[in-house]
Amino acid sequence: GLIIARRIESRFLCFYLNRALSYLSLATGKLIDAHTLNCAASQYALPSSCLEQGLLALGSGQLAMAEQRLADGIVHFAAAVEQFQTGKLAIEEAQSHLFMAMALYKAGDESDARNHLCQAFAPSQNMKAHSLCMATAVVELMPVLEHFKLDFLVGHSVTKFLGQLRDLESKLPHVRRRLRKSVMEISPIKPKVVIQAFGRVHLTINDVEFTSPDWNSPTQREIIFYLLH
Repeated sequence: GLIIARRIESRFLCFYLNRALSYLSLATGKLIDAHTLNCAASQYALPSSCLEQGLLALGSGQLAMAEQRLADGIVHFAAAVEQFQTGKLAIEEAQSHLFMAMALYKAGDESDARNHLCQAFAPSQNMKAHSLCMATAVVELMPVLEHFKLDFLVGHSVTKFLGQLRDLESKLPHVRRRLRKSVMEISPIKPKVVIQAFGRVHLTINDVEFTSPDWNSPTQREIIFYLLH
C-alpha cells in the first residue's frame, strides 16, 4: 500500500498509512518500526493541519510512554492537546486529555491528572464517541480510569465511560457477525475497464474514456501500466 501511495504521489495516503502502520507496530511491540513509520509520517504531514500535527504528537507520546519516557510523553501529549484545541477537534482533544491524564498519573501528579480527566469528560463532549474511539486504548488507560472511578469530581463520568466501553465490547461479536453476513450477501459492482497498452495509451471505464486531464499526475498513469506487466 505504501509503495503504491508513493508512486502515485499521494501525500494524504502516505501520511495516514504510515501513521496507521506505526500504531500497529507499537501495538505489537515493534518499537523500532513504530519510530521509523512515525518519522516517515511526519515528512508528509501538513504543517498547517492541526489534525495531522496533533496525531503525530499523540503517536509520539504513545511511543514515549511505551519506552517509559514519562517526561517526553507529557510534552508530546500537551502538544497534541494544543493542536486539537486550535483546530476545534473536540473528540481528538478529549482523547489527548485522557492520554495526558494517564501520563501524569504515572508520573505521580494526581491533581493535574484529575484536571485533564475533567476536561476529557466535559459536558460538551460526546461520551459515546469517546468510547468508540478509545476502545483500542483501553489497556493503556485502564489504570488511571480505575483509580479515579470513585473520585468525587470525575468518578461519575469515568464510571459511565467504563460502562459504555463494556457495552461496546459486548456488542462486538454481534457487529462482526453482521459485517460478515453483509460481505457475503452484497455482490460487489464490477466496473468494466478496458486498457489499451499498445500504441496510443487508451483507458475506458464503463465505456467512458479516461483522458489525460483525469490523471492527477503522469506517475499515476505510469503505475497503472507498470502493474499490468
